[in-house]
Amino acid sequence: MQELRLSVVTAIRNLVEGHRVDMIRRCIESVRCQKVSGGVEHIIADGASTDGTLDLIREYVTNADADGGSLRYCLRLVSRKDRQVFEGMNNGLAEARGKYVIFLNSDDYFCGTNELEKSLCLFDREDADVGYADTYLYRPGKKYCRRHHSDINKLPFADHFIHQSMVTRTDVIRQFGGFDLSQEGTCLENDLTMRLLKANKKFIRSPYCFCAYSLDGMTGRGIGLRSRHPDIFLKHYGTDMGLSLEECIGLRYFKGISDWDESKCRVVLKKLEPHPEWATIWHRQIKLHFKNGRRILPPFWYRAKCRWEVLGLEGILESVTRRVRCSMT
Repeated sequence: MQELRLSVVTAIRNLVEGHRVDMIRRCIESVRCQKVSGGVEHIIADGASTDGTLDLIREYVTNADADGGSLRYCLRLVSRKDRQVFEGMNNGLAEARGKYVIFLNSDDYFCGTNELEKSLCLFDREDADVGYADTYLYRPGKKYCRRHHSDINKLPFADHFIHQSMVTRTDVIRQFGGFDLSQEGTCLENDLTMRLLKANKKFIRSPYCFCAYSLDGMTGRGIGLRSRHPDIFLKHYGTDMGLSLEECIGLRYFKGISDWDESKCRVVLKKLEPHPEWATIWHRQIKLHFKNGRRILPPFWYRAKCRWEVLGLEGILESVTRRVRCSMT
C-alpha cells in the first residue's frame, strides 16, 4: 500500500451542546469528497465530549476504502481530555500518518473537490515544507463571503494567511513539537508559523483556494487572546530588529499608520529594512497615507478595496441602504 498523502485534523468538544452539529457534518463531508491521490484520513480529536458528540462522530467512522491497493479515505476518532483546542490539535497530530497535515476547524470546510489536490501536487513539485493558499471567509446564515488574499510577507501585519489553508509536512511540524502549549491564547498557529519561517523552512503559495473559514467560530469572533500576535512577533523577530512592543502593535493590521505621524512610521520602516519584503509593504502604506509630511486621505480605489475586504458586497449594499434611509428621514 502506498504512503498516505494527507491527514486532516479537526479538534472538537461538545458540538451538540454548542449547536454546531450541521457544521461538523458539512466539515466531514467536505473532507470525504476530496479527490486526493494517495488518500486522505480525517482525524477527529475529541476533547472528552459529554453531550452526545461522540455518538454523532461514530456514525461517520469508517475503515479505509481499498481501491487498487491504495488508501482513499478514512475517518478516525480519538477522544481524550484536553485543556484547549490546540492541545486537541496536537493530539491529532500525534496520530497523523500522512505526508502532509492540515488543521481544519469544525466550523470550516473544504471547497470543491480538486483544488486541494492541485495544491498538494504543487507543494510536491516545489518540495515545500509549508504550503498555503487564499481562504474564503463566510458568515453562517448570511450571503457574506469574501476571499482573503494570502501572502506570507504580510506576517508582521497579522494578515498573512488563515491556518485552515496551511498545509505542513508532518515530519517538519513534528520536529518543531507542534503547537507550543506553554503559551496562552488562540494565536499559537502564528507562533508556529514564525518558528518555521525563522528556521528557513520553504513556504510555497498555491493559487487554488480550497478552504472556507467561518467568521462565527471561536477565533473569527475574537474569542481568546488574538491580540497576542504582536507579543509573539516581538519575541521571534521584533527584539532582534530593535522594535518595541508598541511598534509591533502598530504593525498589526497597519494600526500604526493611523496612530502615528509620518516620521514615526519612517522610524519603523528603517527597522524593517533587514527584511525588504516587509519594508516594501510598510513603505507602500506610508505613500498611501502621507504626502510631504502631511496625512492625506488614501485614494478612493484603496478605500473601496478595504471596505470590500471587510464588508463584502452584501455589507456594502447594507451600508449604502442605511445611508439612503437616514438621508430621507
